[in-house]
Parts: sequence; structure tokens; C-alpha cells
Amino acid sequence: GEVAALAPRVLEAAARGDLAARVVVAEALREIRRHLQVVRTAWEPWGLPFPVALVGGIAEDPHALRPHLEALVPEMGGELLPGKVVSARGAAHLALELLGRT
Repeated sequence: GEVAALAPRVLEAAARGDLAARVVVAEALREIRRHLQVVRTAWEPWGLPFPVALVGGIAEDPHALRPHLEALVPEMGGELLPGKVVSARGAAHLALELLGRT
């Protein structure tokens, strides 16, 4: 919503060196790191790397968070999946799985 609309401006300000914006981006990356740690722990029985798909404008924008995530995800044991995620494709695949057709 409204907060998400500010994200590109905060990222731009951080890239220009604005201290407050850099603190906000650093905190966001710490939170993402925490989420990745939870996923890593849950995924460990299947071995590493665990797959990570980025969805949404900020994650997909090559000038926003993506460069940070391209470094962070492998550092945390994950593998950043290439390409755009199409949620309808995942939903269709799950539906076929549930019907026993995959």
C-alpha cells in the first residue's frame, strides 16, 4: 500500500548516501536475513541450497533490492531462482498435484 509506494524512494535515497535511508534499507535486509534463516532451517532435511523466488516490483527491479538479495540469498544457503514467478502457474501445478495428474 502506501508504505510500499515509498520503498523505491527510500532505496534511491540510500543509493545516494542518505544516512536515514541507508539505516532503513539495512534493517529491511536484516529482516530478510531472519526470514531466510527460518527457511534454511526448515529446508535443511532436504539439503541445501533452498530455492528462493522473488516476487513483486521491489524484488524484481534490478536497481532496487535485487542486487542485495543476489548476494544475501547464496550467503544464507539459498539459490535465487531466475526469471519471473507467475503465481497462476504455481497454483495450476498445485491443483494438478492435488488431482494426482503430475
